[in-house]
Amino acid sequence: MKTHIRHRHRRNRRSVPGAERRQQTRQPLTASVDLTSADNFYAGRTRDISVGGLFVDLSAGSPALDIGAELTVRLQLLDTEHRIHAEVAWTLNDDGGAIVGIGVQFRDLTADTRRAIENFMAIRPPIEFHETGAADDSTDRDNHNGDSGSPSPAD
Repeated sequence: MKTHIRHRHRRNRRSVPGAERRQQTRQPLTASVDLTSADNFYAGRTRDISVGGLFVDLSAGSPALDIGAELTVRLQLLDTEHRIHAEVAWTLNDDGGAIVGIGVQFRDLTADTRRAIENFMAIRPPIEFHETGAADDSTDRDNHNGDSGSPSPAD
């Protein structure tokens, strides 16, 4: 199944194919996460985290989320629950257009939450990405800013 990334920042993204655009180092994190928007509640599993955000796999049939939608993220990290104000930075969609994952960008991290994320990351090795050169997915990948979350499966 091919997936497509939709992102709010499209300008100048195609000019640097394959360039790493993430601003923060990320660590793998598989954990349950609860998300609340103005209209809905979502449950998902994280793939990775940074002080900038995280990627969340959503279950099939999750209600639509618009890029830029504000969320409250409830995440258990190092034995402490954190509630984080965030927004949807990008979506990962299946062939039918259904959202199967979202890149979430944190907003207004508290000092305690930032410290908890940094402490978690200090005990985990970073994720390294290497360009695979898959030509058929390059347009979708190049539209992904990556301030938060994971790349498409082709990365």
